[in-house]
Amino acid sequence: MLQNIQTPKPSHIADMMAFKMAWQYYPKKSFITGLWLRDLENTELFLNVFTRVLNKHEYPYFKHYLKNIALTTISEHSIWETGNEQLQISYSQEVEKQFGGKIKADWEKMKVLAEVLKKEYAEYFPYTHKGIVGYKYSLETQLEILSRINKKFLEGKRN
Repeated sequence: MLQNIQTPKPSHIADMMAFKMAWQYYPKKSFITGLWLRDLENTELFLNVFTRVLNKHEYPYFKHYLKNIALTTISEHSIWETGNEQLQISYSQEVEKQFGGKIKADWEKMKVLAEVLKKEYAEYFPYTHKGIVGYKYSLETQLEILSRINKKFLEGKRN
């Protein structure tokens, strides 16, 4: 019986911790539209409200940086990950129509945040480090840097 129980991977546990912190600190609304997300808590779809602004494969060291995690609707999450501008436009029109123009999808906020995060990524995890091109940061160094920048980010959110 115990053989069938799967132990979660450390990366999954880290994801859950980062998502839990993001849920705790952010308003329970979509960053893009402001639509409430509370109804998704404790559902099978809940993990889909956490959207990484920068792709976790292209920017792996920011995978658990809270500033890189935005709360979005499930549709917004899917559209952002595809990077398809036409889908963003269609979704924006659909939202405006559905809510009589009172709610708009502001994809520009995500794009601006992405540019800010790219600059931070280059600052905190430079590609060339100690004269080595393509430097790979140790897990210990990653944790030290992420701990420092997450703390700085959260302190700024409180002020």
